[in-house]
Order: sequence, then structure tokens, then C-alpha cells
Amino acid sequence: MKAEDWIKVDDRLPEAIDRYGFSEMVLVAWFGGTSAAVAEYNHRTQRWLNRDDKIVVGVTHWMPIVLPNNED
Repeated sequence: MKAEDWIKVDDRLPEAIDRYGFSEMVLVAWFGGTSAAVAEYNHRTQRWLNRDDKIVVGVTHWMPIVLPNNED
């Protein structure tokens, strides 16, 4: 993961993937990059929610979660 991999929320948000307006889970950063978590964006409510459906405030950047390859 590199600093340039992060996407500013002002530039673009993750796409909605269901009829309720939720995105896939992505990695989000806030507080100037000092905190990070896994969250999804709800386009209907325009809010970030973590895995416990709690609102994550102040998100400034996000990036897709890329799983490792199974090439052992």
C-alpha cells in the first residue's frame, strides 16, 4: 500500500453495488491519516458505516481492499 493508492473522498466515492446504495467494504482513513478502518459508504444517507453499522465521521480518504493471490 502506497500513499498514492488512497483516493480523496472529494475526488470520488466507492460505487454503490446494491439497490440500497451501499458500496463494497473499503479501507478508510480520517484525522489526517492517523486512523484507519474498514467501512462501506451508503449513498442514500451519505454516510460511512463500519462493520458494526456505526457511523464513521471525518473520512478523508479511501482505497479498495485488495486480497492476496493464492499463488503459493
